Amino acid sequence: MVDPAEQATGAGRVARSTARGSQHRLRGPFAGRCIPDDADKLEVLPFGVWVPPEPPPRRHHSGKPTVVFVGQSLERKGGRRLIDLHQRFLRERCDLVLVTSEQVEALPGVRVVSGVRPGGDELWSVLAEADIMCFPSTIDQAPNVVLEGSAAGLPVVAHPVGGIPEMVRDGVTGILVPPGDPQALCAALSDLLADPGRARQLGNAGRAHIAARYDMRITADRLVAILTEAAAAGPPGQRLPAGAAQ
Repeated sequence: MVDPAEQATGAGRVARSTARGSQHRLRGPFAGRCIPDDADKLEVLPFGVWVPPEPPPRRHHSGKPTVVFVGQSLERKGGRRLIDLHQRFLRERCDLVLVTSEQVEALPGVRVVSGVRPGGDELWSVLAEADIMCFPSTIDQAPNVVLEGSAAGLPVVAHPVGGIPEMVRDGVTGILVPPGDPQALCAALSDLLADPGRARQLGNAGRAHIAARYDMRITADRLVAILTEAAAAGPPGQRLPAGAAQ
């Protein structure tokens, strides 16, 4: 039988390997049982998304630029607030594309795209037609769609909740605005619409950031390496034979 103290030590090795460098403090009874006292050595291992080898070819569109929102639940993910801002302040300056399964009333400058599978080819086609992604959710902690927007080379406008500030580097790959501040959200979109060159610069930087940190091929390799290291450094009497973890 494995000694509980040794088992906790083994769990600590995995935790240290998978969460080192995190900017977030871990709380709660689970963390108290499984995370060692030296939790400042923990490292977060982000889950990755598919990053195309090349960004989707931009589809040149005539007329106004396009802001895209992706979310099945408009109310929960801030889509309704974005629709309101667009209709009140931005509809003369940009079109709004909503990728959602919900019904939306016909509105000027608004197009709804349904039947899109997460990560599917249809999504990349929609992103290729857009100029800016806006994801004004205040509840999503690590939304894949933010990563996919950046992977497509779009600047992302979002709120700094959960892990989003690690996904979107404010002023570098997108713009983060305080939750509950529709004026700041509208201003961020207006600034990017007024400066397409800056929008492209942020989008290119975002794609490079996602490719370096969140590409699923990289994160999968890191996870395998971490688990292999943890297995090889198991409790005494439980260590794998040399080469068995390869």
